[in-house]
Amino acid sequence: MRPIAVSALLLLASCGSESKDPVTPPPAVAVTVSGPSTAIAAGSTFQFSASVTGTTNSAVTWSVDRIGNTNIGTITVGGLYTAPFASGPFTVRATSVADVSRSGTAVVFVAVRAVAVVITQDGVSVGSGGSVQLTAVVTGSANPGVTWDLPGGSTTGSLITTGPANATYTAPNSGGAFQVRATSVQDPSKVALASINVGAGSGFRVTGPARVAPGASTTFTASFNDVAESATWTFDGDAAGCTVSSAGVFTAGTRQTIVTLRATDASSRTAIAHVAVANQVILEIQVPTNPTLSTADMLTFYWSVSPVGVSSEVNWSVSPSSGGTTVPVDYFRGFIPGATPGPVTLTATSVADPSVKTSFTATVTTAVGAAFSAPGGAPQSPRYEHAAATLADGRIVLVGGQRSRGAYEALTTTDVFNPSSGTFSNGPALKSTRIKSEALALDANRLLVTGGVEDYNLASNTGEIVDLSSGASTVAANAMNTRRLLHQMVPLTTGANAGKIAILGGFNGPVPYGVPTWQSTALVELFDPATNRFSAYSASMKSARGMFTATPLLDGRVLIVGGYDAGAFTTLASAEIFDPVTGTFTFTGSLSKPRSAHTATRLANGTVLIVGGRDNGTDATTAELYNPATGLFESVNGNMTGARSNHAAALMGDGRVAVIGGEDGENLVRGSVEVYDPVSRTFAPLGRMSAARRRPTASVILSGPNAGRVLVFGGGAEDKVSVAAEIVR
Repeated sequence: MRPIAVSALLLLASCGSESKDPVTPPPAVAVTVSGPSTAIAAGSTFQFSASVTGTTNSAVTWSVDRIGNTNIGTITVGGLYTAPFASGPFTVRATSVADVSRSGTAVVFVAVRAVAVVITQDGVSVGSGGSVQLTAVVTGSANPGVTWDLPGGSTTGSLITTGPANATYTAPNSGGAFQVRATSVQDPSKVALASINVGAGSGFRVTGPARVAPGASTTFTASFNDVAESATWTFDGDAAGCTVSSAGVFTAGTRQTIVTLRATDASSRTAIAHVAVANQVILEIQVPTNPTLSTADMLTFYWSVSPVGVSSEVNWSVSPSSGGTTVPVDYFRGFIPGATPGPVTLTATSVADPSVKTSFTATVTTAVGAAFSAPGGAPQSPRYEHAAATLADGRIVLVGGQRSRGAYEALTTTDVFNPSSGTFSNGPALKSTRIKSEALALDANRLLVTGGVEDYNLASNTGEIVDLSSGASTVAANAMNTRRLLHQMVPLTTGANAGKIAILGGFNGPVPYGVPTWQSTALVELFDPATNRFSAYSASMKSARGMFTATPLLDGRVLIVGGYDAGAFTTLASAEIFDPVTGTFTFTGSLSKPRSAHTATRLANGTVLIVGGRDNGTDATTAELYNPATGLFESVNGNMTGARSNHAAALMGDGRVAVIGGEDGENLVRGSVEVYDPVSRTFAPLGRMSAARRRPTASVILSGPNAGRVLVFGGGAEDKVSVAAEIVR
């Protein structure tokens, strides 16, 4: 019942209405949240529940209250909370859908366990010259990796690392008791030691198949120095329905999984066997046919293990061993080549069934050119999908983004590069975390930051002004008219709105592909630095676009090129001109091919160089020039040495354009740089960076000893993005 109706009824009652009972207003909506009664472990999950009274609508929306810059964890629409790898308390909130002013909360305490390392094969026996597989288990850490070594030196055996937490120990020819050591990558102060007993024979071991079909039986044997002996058979952990008799007859259960079978003899010697319960283990690697990469690049690839239920873990090896190394990257694997060119074979061995292996060979070529120089310092944090802006006094500000390509860890921090000293300092903190936002300098001390995504649910419609003189960031006086990420901002220098900033297009959701509810937009609005306010613009772009480019021309007009229309699932070849004097958008000549995630660089003669980009998953090696005099795109005299999208480009002091990093087909992240010469209209290799970089930022240094060179920072390749910056000469 609405309040006005209640008031009217009460008034009638006071004037002699026949009803003697006062009218009772409806009960207020209330939300109660049920949370955990004890602390939960970092990285674990907990299912929250909520009850709603005062309405028939019991639906709620879940959120976690933000506390500064802390990683607060995530919660699904169903209330399943995933704790961060950070200590709490954190507040989980359920908001009534029926009345969004009503919500309930529960506090969840998250406990970060101390990092600990255990080697599971402590005390095993092996014969002289024999080998044993070692596994380290790291608890209390998001990183399971360890480094292996022998405290007693090379005379006590040898170690080959076969995975993030696995190694093969080969015993020396002499017997004795030796040690192996595993050190946590996350916390090097945490180590584990295990004893290896090396005897004159083959030692105590278990022999049997690595894989047994569900329901089938087979016999395992225990032996010491190759002489069979009696043993007590047990399972470590979950037996998963499997059984083993006193004679070592193993019968598999029906569930496909891996179990650990242990034998213990009368002298308390123990040995284990990992048994995969599966009809057949199939290991496949998804990698381009005959991949080729340079010594500056990184190849990424996926693998799969079937059937469901057995371990998907594999151990990787590289041959020759000097050919490079593999690293974990997101949910796939990365190969970083060594310095020597030539064919390199990468082999994956199933942990579930070590007899199952698969491999591929990559061809490594030499990256042309020298490595680039490093500035005098490093920013405070690695950054991926961040923004960068160059202030009028030459300082370069790195803004937001996320710390890692593989795990969501959004940043509110900024870094400031000083061109005179070549060093970095901490800048003002943002009010909101922003990934895939845009940043543009307003003057010598201030920059405007707009849009981006705070989490992976919704893009932002807010903006803020980062002020280096005050050391603070201030939210704009009002919000934008639409949510935006992967949009564009350009300063207007002509027409009635000269001095204002135009905000163009973008996506209104975090994922640009394949989600109809997250559309591209053609809407345009202005930001006025004098009032710190946004206002809707009277005209819109001719096409809705995200991942496009917008480049100011010498006469004050703006060239808008390509991009992706998420509503039509189409990469665009069209281009349009925004004229701030007439306030109109008009189509101009079209590209020779559709492009998104490309770059656009205005050259000294006023033409605009369009480089690379992506169309339907295929990356381009081509480039073309826009001629403002004719309104048409022209071809250049040659292609790049490799395809690139999600790269960076910058006009160097000598008039050439550096084309930096990027990716080719999502399998090859590039660490090479090539240069476009506007005189010959051709590309040539320039050099190699310290790391392969996807979506880096590239900013021209305007003053100081490196004036005219390009500062490159961030971009994703390895799971933890490099914090190193470098200067392209």
